[in-house]
Amino acid sequence: MYARLTTAQIQPGKLDEFIRIFDSLTPQLKDVKALVSMRLLCDHTANTAIAESLYETLAGMEAGTPLLQQTLANPSVAALLAGPPVIAVYEVAARWTAHP
Repeated sequence: MYARLTTAQIQPGKLDEFIRIFDSLTPQLKDVKALVSMRLLCDHTANTAIAESLYETLAGMEAGTPLLQQTLANPSVAALLAGPPVIAVYEVAARWTAHP
């Protein structure tokens, strides 16, 4: 399993709008076959958002990359960013679920 963390600095006062837009784009995620889950983590004090996505395979994650690029290039999203997002990819070495 693989994880992609996309960290974005959001324009001051625009985080709630960013969350609304993020939520409106999530139906497109159903087309990414290897996607296991996605979370949006937010820090309202620091105006920071981290999108965490888990994928079954590295190839599956790579197949979802165009959707990520398209989302970040969306004018509604790009206008809310205070700078370019930082994208990191990790192999999931261990996973625990409290309630399967």
